[in-house]
Amino acid sequence: MTDLSDMPVLPQVDEDALLEELKEKSLPLPVIKPLLTRIQNEAHHYFRETLDADLLVRHRATLIDRVLRALWRFRNIATQDITLIAVGGYGRAELHPHSDIDLLLLARDEDSINRHASDLQDFITLLWDIKLDIGHSVRTLDECVTEAEGDLTIITNLLESRPLIGDETLYSELRARITPEAQWPAAVFFEAKSEELNTRHDKHNSADYNLEPNVKNSPGALRDIQTITWVAIRHFGKGTLQALEDNGFLTEFEHKRLASSVSFLWEVRYALHMLAGREEDRLLFDLQTQVAEVLGYKDTGRQLGVERFMSQFYRHQLSTMELSDMLMMHFTEDYMQCDDDTITPVNEHFVLCNGYLQLTTPDLFEKEPAWLLRVFPMLAQISESKGIHSATIRALRDNRNLIDEEYRQNPEHNAIFMTLMRSRSRVVRELSRMMRYGILGRYIPSFGRVIGMMEYDLLHKYTVDEHTFRMIRLLRHFRYGDVRERFPIASRLIHKVHKKEVLYLAALLHDVGKSREGDHAANGGEIAEAFCSQHGLKPADTHMVTWLVSNHLLMSNASQRLDLSNPDDIHQFAVEVGDQYHLDMLFLISVADTHSTNPELWTPWRAEQMRELYRNTQAALRRGLENRLHKDDVIEEIQQEAIAQLQDYGLPEARAREIWGQPGEDYFLREGVDNIVWQTREIDAHGNSAKPLVSVRQTSDRQFEGATQIFLF
Repeated sequence: MTDLSDMPVLPQVDEDALLEELKEKSLPLPVIKPLLTRIQNEAHHYFRETLDADLLVRHRATLIDRVLRALWRFRNIATQDITLIAVGGYGRAELHPHSDIDLLLLARDEDSINRHASDLQDFITLLWDIKLDIGHSVRTLDECVTEAEGDLTIITNLLESRPLIGDETLYSELRARITPEAQWPAAVFFEAKSEELNTRHDKHNSADYNLEPNVKNSPGALRDIQTITWVAIRHFGKGTLQALEDNGFLTEFEHKRLASSVSFLWEVRYALHMLAGREEDRLLFDLQTQVAEVLGYKDTGRQLGVERFMSQFYRHQLSTMELSDMLMMHFTEDYMQCDDDTITPVNEHFVLCNGYLQLTTPDLFEKEPAWLLRVFPMLAQISESKGIHSATIRALRDNRNLIDEEYRQNPEHNAIFMTLMRSRSRVVRELSRMMRYGILGRYIPSFGRVIGMMEYDLLHKYTVDEHTFRMIRLLRHFRYGDVRERFPIASRLIHKVHKKEVLYLAALLHDVGKSREGDHAANGGEIAEAFCSQHGLKPADTHMVTWLVSNHLLMSNASQRLDLSNPDDIHQFAVEVGDQYHLDMLFLISVADTHSTNPELWTPWRAEQMRELYRNTQAALRRGLENRLHKDDVIEEIQQEAIAQLQDYGLPEARAREIWGQPGEDYFLREGVDNIVWQTREIDAHGNSAKPLVSVRQTSDRQFEGATQIFLF
């Protein structure tokens, strides 16, 4: 027999019984506060057992409805000429544990407000006293209509409103006066919401938000889906995913996929609120592990549970962005019908419709699958293109299953992909599109396995795919003068590279080895060698891509590990690099990789370390590896130059050597002539004083430009 004692149950509230209890005890706080605590505790227990946020967020809204109605009735607030309305997320009947409960107290006119002012104030004060997270406004019907006409946020809140208690005719009048015919026509509303969405994406697409994404406001998160539903309400009168399917904007498969992402994001948001004990929508670093544990993500031999969870989160983001892009495009096309003036032929299969690439041969991808790839290098060459038409996006996605191993091995398809990598413009934009629409991950499965992969540390600010695209973008940006001051050597070297696709391929593949166990650089090198050979690169280019992928950490690590003034260390590094061409290419890859991993790592000190390693290695290569510079010779040269300068100041060689004593070889290699001269003169001037010597100056060293130098002896 099944033991039901541990089965989770949903919290319940009987509105009439609650009202009777309130009347009996007269004081609402002793009744309501324990009730709200019970509701929350039971809901959290239910969530931990079931992870059913879909049911809970709606059920919580229902329970709060009952509590608010009971309190309204307990206060005997009139039901004529005034009504209590749920707006915003609460109006959608969605309440996470600590979401704001947004309320509109709507009155027929100023007289109605004045008559009920005391009751309304008591009601709001009571809600504050019981610690409900409420947001409220009190408006007359005319005020509501006027403000909605000029404020996008207000009209959006009212679109999803619903009456809770009071004068229902008043709410009906409000709805009648804010129709698309009366204010905010559907096309105008869509344009405003599109601009709002783009602004929000720009704000939440920074490095910090990639590391700690916002489950509500980040690109591909809940607000994107809500934007679609708001536009649908204005367009169709209904804002459900089912309405989008019924009107042909979503297929059944797309509907299920988007609903699955909503459910996942709701689970994450519920867990965040529950664990933080407040309205927290950002996946803060210290909460990510806890959320992953609550949602059941376990550590494996290859990945931490939190990394698996965040990878899943980013994949849902990507899926949501793909579908929301397509839906917003669908609405755009509805409002901006193509005509002869807005259609530009591209070829026999495509036209530009209002700037968006539209497929004119519906079964093209099925009949000629090579076009699944050919679309992207073609778009890279069309400067006036704004994007891809929704029908084309859907056709790409519906046929991407045609990309199998036989497709990948086809020389024609390999040549098309290399055409994009050799394109003079828009390479990263089109690679990003390929990924968003599911083509890139199918064509390069090893890259597909690292899409959304997160490394759980404060070093890596982006997922592997985002980091990769930023790296390629920076490599391409080295060509332009606006980065010359920050990347002087890279900006010079990039113009010496004749086959820039070698760099871009190395960047694209440099982290794909993270999908396997073991050394990701070595794994990536194996993948890169096979990929380049398959894509017809010449042996020398294949070698270079493979070597760069296998050694992409070599220079970055060496710049921090080696003594850059020690000729022995520099010689060993030069031997590993081999020649000037390898050094140049490795420097470009290393700078782009370090900066795009985390821009905050690219400090002036780190940049100068890399440049010094490059310059010293370049000197060693020019001298010839067989003519290595010995450390003793370098130290002797430094000492002799320092002595010559000190003698100019009147300090004899014997006194200099007396002061130096036995500081060790590292002192001379590390400090250089300028510092040695300064420090020696300061010690000499200090004489036989028993007091400590503290000397301060502004440094002229390029490595520490603008810094204050302090010498303690």
